[in-house]
Parts: sequence; C-alpha cells; structure tokens
Amino acid sequence: HQTITTAVGKKRFDRLVARCTLAEDLTKVLSRLRIEAKTGFESCTECCELKQPEVWEYVKDKWWFDEAYLDCSLEAIKEYFSSLCQYSKLPLHGSRGSGYEIQTWVRTNRLSNTYAEAEAEFQRLFDGIGGRDSNGFV
Repeated sequence: HQTITTAVGKKRFDRLVARCTLAEDLTKVLSRLRIEAKTGFESCTECCELKQPEVWEYVKDKWWFDEAYLDCSLEAIKEYFSSLCQYSKLPLHGSRGSGYEIQTWVRTNRLSNTYAEAEAEFQRLFDGIGGRDSNGFV
C-alpha cells in the first residue's frame, strides 16, 4: 500500500481507489459456462427438462464475451446454447411417451455434433487463456 501511494502520489491513489471495481475471474465464469454446457447436453440426451441456463444468461451479453477480446471464436458456443434454448421450448416435456420425439429432435438437430464443436471451442478458449481451468479441464 505505502509503496504504491509513494509511487503514484496520495491524491492520485485516493482517486484510483474511489473508482476501483471488482474484476470478474473470467476463467471461473467460463468454467461454469462449460459445466452448464455439459449438464445441458446430458439433460437433452436423457430427454430431461433443462434447468434455466443461468451462466449463459449472465455471460452472453457481457462486454468481454467477445471473439476479439477473448481472441477465440465463440460461434460454436453461441450456436450450442441457441440449440439448448430451442430444446427447452419443446412442448413435449412431461407428457407420456414424448421421449422418442425428444430423441428425434436431438438427433435431427445434431446436438451431439453441436456440443462437440462447442466443447472444442471451450478447449481452444482455455488453451488461449492459460491452460487448465479451476475445474481441472485442460
């Protein structure tokens, strides 16, 4: 504290402290998004209802969730979460015998491929921001 105050001056240090903000840990937020993607895929393949994608809703409009800022394509991740949104709107959940129709939707909409592409994009993203994330993903 004293070293910084001396280096920048007390007046400037006080101004900097007054406008200080809490920066998000992007790696943790993106790790949570990756887990949400995986859980969503598992729910879809098991013909279950999806939980509200809270992390996606939080992340998708953040200024930093940007290909230029993250230096990585995000198209597959966006496409995947768009597919999850479509899945969650299916009117079939909870009705008896709807599993086959849900499975057909999952297959015809290439959800396995879309998830695999999103997962590969997550991998490239984490490789670009320093390797292993807090959940042990490489």
